[in-house]
Amino acid sequence: MSSCGKPGLADRPDDRESLRRTVLALKRFTLFLRAEFQGEGVLDALTIAQVEILSDLYEGALAMSTIAQRRGLSRTGTTEIVDRLVARGFVERNGNPSDRRLTLVKLTPRGRELAATIRWRTVDRMSRIVSRMTAEQRRALLEGLAAVDRVLAGGDLET
Repeated sequence: MSSCGKPGLADRPDDRESLRRTVLALKRFTLFLRAEFQGEGVLDALTIAQVEILSDLYEGALAMSTIAQRRGLSRTGTTEIVDRLVARGFVERNGNPSDRRLTLVKLTPRGRELAATIRWRTVDRMSRIVSRMTAEQRRALLEGLAAVDRVLAGGDLET
């Protein structure tokens, strides 16, 4: 049974093995990207959580609470990560003029440059991998990832 008590995909042995292989492929891809950036100074001393927050902020300033929610982090954890990014000059905190209780986080010019570099180099690396797939494999990959993104964006993994 899945975590919500309903029969789930991972309840069937064949599907469980497919999911295991998919998780391993995602881990390999993450390691591949990290290795690709090693030595370039792009990701030096950045955690995955920091890279994800920089990526989120590339679209525009976000409230601390929004960052915490998107990343599934506690407020304390989010504050610690953002503090490290502020100390390195990648982001800055500002008050929200329309709601003084909210703190907005936005990229500095240095942070925007780093986030853009990470984003475009990741797309370039992914393009190299995807270009070796058939059109049908590419379509299946993109449709599958889009479906996963929709589920995650909905925030309700129990349904």
